[in-house]
Amino acid sequence: MVLSSPESALLTAQVAELAQAGLPLAPGLRALGLELRRGRLARALDDMAARLEAGQPLLSAVEAQGRAFPAHLRGLLSAAATQGRLAETMAEFVAHEQMRRDRRRQICLAAAYPALLLAGLLAVMMGMSWALRDFGRMLADFEMTRPQSTLFVLWMLDYGVWCLAAAMGLAALSLALAMKLRRPLWPRRLAYHFPLFGPLWRWAGVEQFSRLMALFLGQNIPLPAALRYAAGALAAPDLAAACYRMAAQIEAGAPLGECLARQRVFPRALVMLADWSQGTPAAMQSFQAVAEMFRRRVEIQICLLEAALPPCVFVVIVLSVGGLATGLLMPLVALIRALC
Repeated sequence: MVLSSPESALLTAQVAELAQAGLPLAPGLRALGLELRRGRLARALDDMAARLEAGQPLLSAVEAQGRAFPAHLRGLLSAAATQGRLAETMAEFVAHEQMRRDRRRQICLAAAYPALLLAGLLAVMMGMSWALRDFGRMLADFEMTRPQSTLFVLWMLDYGVWCLAAAMGLAALSLALAMKLRRPLWPRRLAYHFPLFGPLWRWAGVEQFSRLMALFLGQNIPLPAALRYAAGALAAPDLAAACYRMAAQIEAGAPLGECLARQRVFPRALVMLADWSQGTPAAMQSFQAVAEMFRRRVEIQICLLEAALPPCVFVVIVLSVGGLATGLLMPLVALIRALC
């Protein structure tokens, strides 16, 4: 039994709320399990509540869940409990995850309406392709003049619209692979080159990495372990793979700044701050500064996306409809002129 990311986030949020309120964990976890009634999360909550009621400490109850509880959360719980900062640390982690989910929801909402308009345009063109499948043959039978614009429109209705539908389906599949799969890494790297969305995903990944590293280093977790925990929590598979490589390199004796410089996915600003703060208590502050810098970049990019995407889609629709109408009507206009 392995908990999904939303289930792990809900369990962590419940632990954070109970710890902040100073309430006993066992009754709170059992109450949440009863509310959920069934499923993997309900079983995990019931098992943890039973262990806590039997007198086991929280860390033992979490470790007993095995792989069901993600390794980065187990490590964070252990370090926070050791330092006596369980409530604050869990609340900070939950806030980071909530901000990431809210931002993803905001991006989806910003792209939903333009995507719906483009899908509607494609559906109309596919309907026209079926309805006007004999239009070109009719023009040829009547020996009517067919301008280049009309020939292009006829080709689009016969073949182009289906090629466009296949291209949009391939793009959607690539995005789905980039967002969901950990392997292979090429869909994610390809997604970074998408206009408007690519820089947004890249900067959001760097921000999440920096926030996670600041959180783990703030609990005095060793750097290689912090990198591995961050890799387990990151949504971007290319950044996660880079974290695993850097952890192995640091254990071999390489400095953090040099390891970051070898990975092309990290910005130069992060490399410079890592070089400056290597081996000092300021490493956590350096990652926090980078996270804030890229948070502002992400927010600006989201504003640009919300402002630029609808007008661009509107222009595409107007040009498409105008081109279709012009190409289909020009032979009729020429025929009317000839009759007059």
